[in-house]
Amino acid sequence: MLVSDLKDIEWSDLRLFIAVARNGGLGPAARVSSVSAPTLGRRVAVLERQLGMRLFLKSREGYTLTEGGRRLLGHAQEVEAAVAGITRWRSETAGPLAVRISAGHWMTRFLARHIGAIRLDGDDWTLDFVTAHARLDIGRREADIGIRNRRPDERSLAGRRVATVAFAAYATRDSDGAALPWIGLAGDAAVTPSAQWLAREADAPIAYRCTDPGTLLDLARGGVGRAVLPCLVGDADPQLVRAGGLITPLTSEQWLVTHHDDRHDASIHATAGRIAKLIGSSKRLFAGDEPN
Repeated sequence: MLVSDLKDIEWSDLRLFIAVARNGGLGPAARVSSVSAPTLGRRVAVLERQLGMRLFLKSREGYTLTEGGRRLLGHAQEVEAAVAGITRWRSETAGPLAVRISAGHWMTRFLARHIGAIRLDGDDWTLDFVTAHARLDIGRREADIGIRNRRPDERSLAGRRVATVAFAAYATRDSDGAALPWIGLAGDAAVTPSAQWLAREADAPIAYRCTDPGTLLDLARGGVGRAVLPCLVGDADPQLVRAGGLITPLTSEQWLVTHHDDRHDASIHATAGRIAKLIGSSKRLFAGDEPN
């Protein structure tokens, strides 16, 4: 192979190669890279042609690195670390260091209401809250800290379980909650497990729909219907009471996730530790053990 051919190898191809290598196959890599399995297969094949060697042994059990693949993975990880360093250097030189926290609407709301426990006087970094219904890719540095409803399966990520989250239906104190219509979510917000559960299991008409969970809460407070909410929101709201028992199928774990390479960064390590402590201090509220 000519040396000039190596100039055509792009970081995007190496990044996808790393994803396949770390996750042991196209399917698992597709789930963490937001790139389809067929596209991943084509990109790996292009990389193999450029290098003039096989990088994986393919079987029904998945993809296993060849000796050449293992050597390339080592070099590719060095490139990955360099790119991450450049990205962080760029953010630092552009202004104060920012720690990006990705979570769903309700968890972001909880963190914002307790911001004094997360960012302390003297911290030389800012906090960027990225509220998303779909999880962001921490492996690709779309966020520094993520709070997810399941254990991470990407090999590049480190996770710790911080709480169990329970859900229930809520309505105003002065209403017959069980007789009220439902308030549901629409648009991008309808991908959440609670919205999907309501679409399947509603025992009364869904009279109102909204694309913003905050509007859902406002409508429930207005007494026009009942809404499915995490107990960390509903049980903490003095205007609302449960309109039924806990919705067991919606109970989920909460995992605090960081990248293996970033978890010892001082700002990320400190922020993640404070978030874990804050959530830990409210475990009973999260689990639905403190009905109002």
